Amino acid sequence: MNNALIVMNNDFATPKTDSMIARSKRFLINAYADAPALGALTLFMLFLMMPKLGAMLVDTRLHNGVNIWIKPVKFDVALIIYTATLVYFARWIPNSTRAKTWFKLFTAAVIACIVFEQVWIGGAAAFGTASHFNVGTPLMGLAYSIAGFGAVTLTSAALVFGILIARNKETGLSEPMHLAIWLSSVLMFVFTVITASYMAAQTSHFVGGNMLDVESYPVIGWATDGGDLRVAHFFASHYFHALPLFVIAASFIFKPVKRSMVLGFAALYGVFTFYTLWEATKGLPFLHGIIG
Repeated sequence: MNNALIVMNNDFATPKTDSMIARSKRFLINAYADAPALGALTLFMLFLMMPKLGAMLVDTRLHNGVNIWIKPVKFDVALIIYTATLVYFARWIPNSTRAKTWFKLFTAAVIACIVFEQVWIGGAAAFGTASHFNVGTPLMGLAYSIAGFGAVTLTSAALVFGILIARNKETGLSEPMHLAIWLSSVLMFVFTVITASYMAAQTSHFVGGNMLDVESYPVIGWATDGGDLRVAHFFASHYFHALPLFVIAASFIFKPVKRSMVLGFAALYGVFTFYTLWEATKGLPFLHGIIG
């Protein structure tokens, strides 16, 4: 088996007599031990998402043409995936670094920003108003500005993790996987800040169309009748999933996977992300003329 896959599956590499439940339990325990604060936050967000799902069933208010609680739930899912990824990646940061005061304080700041985002977006839904692009009152305008700073701060965790993993030469990862994880983490921060900053400078994430979420792709909710800046933001924020998954997939085809392949895919993914941003600014839906 490819070295990358061996390392990625170490937590499950146990005797066949072990049940999947036992292996999954050990995996979760090991991950939690590597980043207990972020692990606790991930579980806490999972718990808090339940009332919001319940609210979707009983609260019929709409925002942009859809249930007002859909947005908070989508952000919950996105943040849970983000923090869970950080928890998993934390294993490749040296124990000595994770034990340092500055790292603990930085983690606390990231957690505080994530909690603020949750309260801000969920609170706006509870009060029947918008969170993003809402500067109609001084209070909401201030909250939007703070949320922007918080978003950059919480996203910077990917940058910091990426740099620390890059400096760690004893991760046990194959060279292509090591490159994929640290490079994708750094690029995730860079591309997310660029796409999110551009979107925040506008008055809406819609460009043209009816400016509602009614005409949209299922589940993801991107506009199908005009441009949607959320598309580029989505691909930017999932940069640090794309590259490691590419290495895993490529390992079944190429033996071995080379660094040049990782760099090439990283470049192509970046070009594609910027293409979706350009496409949206022209008022065109995602992959216009190709999908739909």
